[in-house]
Amino acid sequence: MYEALNLWAECESLLGDSGKSDYYLKLAARLKTQFNKSVDEGGFWSDKKKQYVYWRDNDGSIHGDNLVTPVNFAAIAFGLCDNPTRKAVILNEIEKRMKAEKLFHWPLCFDSYKREEVSERNWPFPTYENGDIFPTWGYLGVRAYAGHDRNLALGYINNLLQQYRKDGLSYQRYSRVGQEGRGSDILAGICTSITALYSDIYGIRPKWNRFGLEPHMTDALNGTAFTYNLRDVDYNLQLSVGDYRIKTDDFSVECDAPFGVSMSENVLTYFHENKENLILTVECATASLPIHMIVRKKSGCELAWSIPSAGDYAFTLKGLRPDTGYKVRLNGKSRTMKASGEGTLSISEKCSGPVSVEIRKK
Repeated sequence: MYEALNLWAECESLLGDSGKSDYYLKLAARLKTQFNKSVDEGGFWSDKKKQYVYWRDNDGSIHGDNLVTPVNFAAIAFGLCDNPTRKAVILNEIEKRMKAEKLFHWPLCFDSYKREEVSERNWPFPTYENGDIFPTWGYLGVRAYAGHDRNLALGYINNLLQQYRKDGLSYQRYSRVGQEGRGSDILAGICTSITALYSDIYGIRPKWNRFGLEPHMTDALNGTAFTYNLRDVDYNLQLSVGDYRIKTDDFSVECDAPFGVSMSENVLTYFHENKENLILTVECATASLPIHMIVRKKSGCELAWSIPSAGDYAFTLKGLRPDTGYKVRLNGKSRTMKASGEGTLSISEKCSGPVSVEIRKK
């Protein structure tokens, strides 16, 4: 619900209804605030157990304080829980329990539900929906851990691949005790950990108007290269820790931070951190495609980029502070420019060789 409200707010903004967008954002914020209150205050956080409980009944009673894995993973994965201390407490405790039991994948819960909370076939613990291993929500675990310990997140993906080599992942669930397959019905949701490899480790995050990249790469994956097709365009990716490259027939962008990119005719658009907050467009009137651009983080810079080829370039940077002066350094020469009332700054330059640009606050 929380993520859906935020996504819908973005849709309303794109459709031009700022009022509705603000309404859904406020609703999401209220939900987040209430959810994170302690159980004594009407929320879902248990100060005693240091975890989020599963549900509150109509009479206000609290249920599911037995470290229910998908509940706590979802709170972190979808952004409801963004408190670093809480996240660390939850994830470290889950990993501690995983190591103690030597489990290859996350179980539904770590301790037993109360007897009155489950059907008879789920008693005693651990059995079926009271403690067994269901790989279906693997993507939640990977997403939750990716920002906390990416190596650990990748480790559980590898565990699942090893299990696949043993039995083809042909079971609905796995026994908590012996970790052998149970259930003859195959759940397609088991593949979610592999999709999380692409969405949360490789960081493939497409948006409606661009290809997005938000990686959590590990040293073990340095040099990973593959092609991803989106809307009939083949994006060739090369990924390492702190070094990401996207290449098509028309452009290539290399960056040391998350970003999004799109190309329309001869205009390359770069979305810093794969967000709409800071957007750079590059148009070259003289040079033929492809356009090659390198973006690097520099202390004190709003944005810094370079293009190794000559050309007649027009750069437009959107998302700066309106009516504010900025220092623009182009090929080593500095000048002062003022962003427009809309926060836009435009630079046109005919370059006989490589070009580098830095934008800093005045």
